[in-house]
Amino acid sequence: MLGLLLVLASVAGIVALISALERTQPMLVPTSNITLGEELDASKFTVKEVRLDNLSGAYVSSDHAFEPGTRAASLLREGELVPVHALTSTQDEGAKPVTIDLDHTLPEAVTPGSRVDIWSAKKAGTGNTFDVPELLLDSSEVSALRVSDASFSSGTKASIEVMVPEESLQDLLEALANESRLTVIHDTSSATS
Repeated sequence: MLGLLLVLASVAGIVALISALERTQPMLVPTSNITLGEELDASKFTVKEVRLDNLSGAYVSSDHAFEPGTRAASLLREGELVPVHALTSTQDEGAKPVTIDLDHTLPEAVTPGSRVDIWSAKKAGTGNTFDVPELLLDSSEVSALRVSDASFSSGTKASIEVMVPEESLQDLLEALANESRLTVIHDTSSATS
């Protein structure tokens, strides 16, 4: 009789353990990549059943109600869970997306969501000479990237869209207007890259 009770208790314990391990929760995941500052609503997400244990409060659940004006505070990748801190009601404290055409290729590590430093060298007189480069933007988030088709001969090898804080916007636009040479360098010190 004691043996039978031990077997039943053991079976009940295993069943309880397996049920606890198989418990999933419905969470939201983007249906495609969402860039920094993009406005969010439920149509941009799908529901995925995942096992999170005690971490469920750190991610956006399927019953989340998006308030008008909710935006992505960072790049949200297709099919990945969305951290609660990746939602904001403002767009990166006034940062604006600016597209920069480059005459050089970018490292493969530079992708949407990574951070880059942008250096500017002013044109020095006529010809193809430039002053010493100066740091123009420090650790700006890349929101989009386009590599030029080799069949075009425009001189543009890549276009990069970065989020520029309002206080740096004038300096960047001035550099672009005055044909300064801009160089984009991957910021490897950033945790989000």
